[in-house]
Amino acid sequence: MIHPVGSGLARQCASPPGLDADGACLLDDFMSSSALRSFGHVVLWLAVSAFVVFAFVRWGPDSLSAYSSLLTVLLGLTPYQDRIKKFFAGRSIRSTQEQLDAAALQLRDQVTRQYRKEAGERHLVHAADVMAVPWEPVGRNGPDAAPTVAALIEDFAAAPRRLVVVGGPGSGKSAFCLMAANRLLEDPMNGGGRIPIVFELSAWRADAGKIPEFGRWLERRLSEEHRFLADPEYGTHTADSLLSESRLVVILDGLDELPTDLAKRVLKHLREDPAFHHDYILACRDPEIWAVLDGASLPGAAMVRLKPLAGDSAAAHIEACFADNADSLARWVHIGAAITEAANPALAETLTNPFMLSLAIDAYTSSSRNPAELLDIARFPDSAAIQRHLLDHAMRGAYGPRSDHGGRDRPKVDWDREAALGWHRNIARHLSSLGSTELSWWELNRHVPRRVLLLTPIIAGALACLPLGALIFWQFGKPGFGVLFGLAAGLCGGATVGSLPVEAPRRFSFKAIRPRELRRPGAMVRTSRYALVGVFVGGLLAGLLYSAAAGLFAALVFGAVFGAARLATSPTVPKEAVTPSTSMAADRRAVLLGAAMGAVAGVVVGGGIALTDSPRTHLILHLSTAGQGLLGAANGALLGGAGLGLMLYATSAWGNLTTVRWWLALHHWTPLRLMTFLDDARRVDIFRIAGPRYQYRHLLLQEHLAEEREEV
Repeated sequence: MIHPVGSGLARQCASPPGLDADGACLLDDFMSSSALRSFGHVVLWLAVSAFVVFAFVRWGPDSLSAYSSLLTVLLGLTPYQDRIKKFFAGRSIRSTQEQLDAAALQLRDQVTRQYRKEAGERHLVHAADVMAVPWEPVGRNGPDAAPTVAALIEDFAAAPRRLVVVGGPGSGKSAFCLMAANRLLEDPMNGGGRIPIVFELSAWRADAGKIPEFGRWLERRLSEEHRFLADPEYGTHTADSLLSESRLVVILDGLDELPTDLAKRVLKHLREDPAFHHDYILACRDPEIWAVLDGASLPGAAMVRLKPLAGDSAAAHIEACFADNADSLARWVHIGAAITEAANPALAETLTNPFMLSLAIDAYTSSSRNPAELLDIARFPDSAAIQRHLLDHAMRGAYGPRSDHGGRDRPKVDWDREAALGWHRNIARHLSSLGSTELSWWELNRHVPRRVLLLTPIIAGALACLPLGALIFWQFGKPGFGVLFGLAAGLCGGATVGSLPVEAPRRFSFKAIRPRELRRPGAMVRTSRYALVGVFVGGLLAGLLYSAAAGLFAALVFGAVFGAARLATSPTVPKEAVTPSTSMAADRRAVLLGAAMGAVAGVVVGGGIALTDSPRTHLILHLSTAGQGLLGAANGALLGGAGLGLMLYATSAWGNLTTVRWWLALHHWTPLRLMTFLDDARRVDIFRIAGPRYQYRHLLLQEHLAEEREEV
């Protein structure tokens, strides 16, 4: 939907003399932005921090005047903290229509890549792979009947509406949601130009014992899944504006996965929020939907029920899957006949379920066993017995010998079958305990005690900084002091870093190093923390080895570079479909590039100081001026690269995962090569991807694993 310039929330800016209208708008944005609310406060404390370093180096630790003066300044400023904040506080300006248009364009591009990737993983791209699932209208508001779900999706794309999709477990509701989203994205005019966004309702769960209001959760979820929406280029409250202005077609999947009270809150929101008076899709199991509705209704919403496959449609799908393999097709002939002729009611009931049919095909494709065993009524007297067998057989077949994988992708590692099944049981129980279907690899630290996550960077910092300090001060004849300095820096730095929250996966972009990035929520605080570490570490070390002026120079440069590195790891628009693997690779790349950035700054600072200043203590190495410059550059690169790299690593999702992997592996919860194991589960169709998260290919599989007991 395109909004005219100047409509809605567009602003008119008065131009001061000598400044055009665009310049006036930029000036007005800066003076009233959230960045300026904290700008003066942070600059003040950065200046004070630089003064601390300068005072320590210039007057020494024994000078009472330095500390008394500093204490006087700090105490004198404390009563004015609130006034300073109020002075710099400005009003929060929401996104203009032009900014929302730009954000919507980027959002459409990203979700198109993401949903196409997910559809490919679930074999929902080619028409030959999609089952002919029938459906029927429910109630008086139901749409006119179309032959299959595919035809229903075409009708929805042509004339979007409020649609409730119900069906039994495995009937294809989640596939319907994803296929509908992809169909709407094929043509920008589908859905009136609105962007389909799929929300997994199971993710709406308690957060520290408090469940957020549903509308607020939708906004937060949209912001978390598409973090580039927080870019100041698109204004503020972008996610909220996209929702409230009905620029999205919201697709809510898995209402039945919520407790009844939460599910009712969702329906209440759909009835009362004006943003949902247009188009949406809501998917829920049948008959759970009736318990949630509790005799009420959703005004203006049509309801459809997905039905089991017809026997001949199920048999036709089997033939299509093995059309190029006569030997494999021969193994399924009796199964197809039993389904079509209903000679085996239990088998026909099971294999006319879309999920169970696809599971059976996958399970026996990756196994040398004959699917004709399913015709044994003594072994499989009812549908429940067949379902349990197929779920168990699919899991065991996924981790069988490599020769058993048939046309299925092979795992990268030859995992022990029983160990892999045990790990999957642990993961499934973990997800079930959360009431969720999504596995976020960067949130697995919830299973690690907080003291472990705090102690790890302290120990790692001490072990890394101790030899570093000894090496640098050894060059000046003070190795003992270097050991103490490195140990103290490592312990203090590790404790500081360990107390910082671990962030979601990040990306690195030099384009993000710009003042307006400080308008992001919390960006000023996070950036100033990094800058302060650079100020103290760089300034103290340079000041102790060289002059006070050198310490001040190093403090300012390292402070600026450390802060800039933090800005460079702000969320940006991804260039590829977001998956668990790409999100972790981007986070790892952000850490390494940040470390390289610190090393380059260290070369400039260390080399410059060594060439222009004289050390307080002579070097034990007899070097020429050029040699001293090279040595200083090497020391600076080591200090800057290691310092900034360790800080980025310790606060990154990738770095945190190292601690998590070892802890969980030591307690036999998951393997040490955790991400390889998770990706292998995706390769063998046990997991599927949902953006940067993993899910079991169906809730039935997760429930089966969570309830299954280990064999003794």
